[in-house]
Amino acid sequence: MADILNKHEIESGLARLGPDFLVMHKKITGSTNNDAKEAKTGKNLIIAADEQSEGRGRYGKSFFSGAGGLYFSIKIYRPEKFFGPQKLDSYPLIMAEAAKCAVYDLCGVDLHVKPPNDLMYNSAAGQKKIAGILTETSIKPDSREISYLIAGIGINVNTETFPGELQSIASSLKLITGKTFDRADLLCAVTANFMKLAKFN
Repeated sequence: MADILNKHEIESGLARLGPDFLVMHKKITGSTNNDAKEAKTGKNLIIAADEQSEGRGRYGKSFFSGAGGLYFSIKIYRPEKFFGPQKLDSYPLIMAEAAKCAVYDLCGVDLHVKPPNDLMYNSAAGQKKIAGILTETSIKPDSREISYLIAGIGINVNTETFPGELQSIASSLKLITGKTFDRADLLCAVTANFMKLAKFN
C-alpha cells in the first residue's frame, strides 16, 4: 500500500468523509499542538507532520515522533457550543476511542485504551504503546469561555525502529502486521470518528 501524507491527500480524504477543515502539513515540526496554538485561522484546523522534534504528552513528557509515524492536531473553535467545560476531561478518551476504531477498521489491529490518553497493543512480550494523546484548551480569563480545543495524537503507524529505551515498551502497526499503511487515510478516519463521537458534526 502506498503511504503518501501531504495536504492534498488529507484534503481529499476529508472531503470524502465530510469534516470541513483548513489543512496544513509539515515534513518536520517541533510540535503540532504548538503549531495549532500559534495558528490564528479562526477556522477549524488540522496540522499534520511526518516528524516532531519536540513531541510531548501529559505533564510535558516527551513522545518519540520519528519517521513513519502519524502526528497531527485537530483545533476546534468554541467547543463549548457542543460540550460544556465540565466535560473537557472527556476529550482524551473520545480521541482514543476514535483512533482505536479507525485503527481496527483500516489496519485490522485491535488496540485497547489505557486511560486517560494511551492506546496499547497486547503482544506476546507484554503491552506495547502504539499511540499517545494530548488535549489542550484555551479559556478566556474574564468570561471563562472556551476559545478553542486542541486534540493532538501521535500514532506509531509505519515506524520501523525505536530508541533503545523504548524498544521494550513501544511498537507500531507495521511491526505488528508487517504491512505499510496509508497515514492520510488513517488521519481522515480518526478525524471523522472524533467529530462524530464528540458530536461536533
